[in-house]
Amino acid sequence: MKASILKAINSISSMEEMNEVIDLIKLKQKSLRSEANRSVKSTIMRGSKVTVSGRKANGIGTILDIKRTKAIVEINGERWNVPLALIEAA
Repeated sequence: MKASILKAINSISSMEEMNEVIDLIKLKQKSLRSEANRSVKSTIMRGSKVTVSGRKANGIGTILDIKRTKAIVEINGERWNVPLALIEAA
């Protein structure tokens, strides 16, 4: 897999091609993140117990509200605005 990607990258011969590849990679990254957020949203709802794994907010908490890309989670009496990517159903 890595060898074929490296070969494809090495075959790029102009800045225009490089910019097209970068734009396509960004689009794919955006769609993968969106899919991950949708899968998390489908498994949680208000009042759900969740596990949060972040730099500042770690532990088990309760979902208070779900937004487009983040959720408000109460952990040990504190409210945290947590990205959906850092939330797992407990």
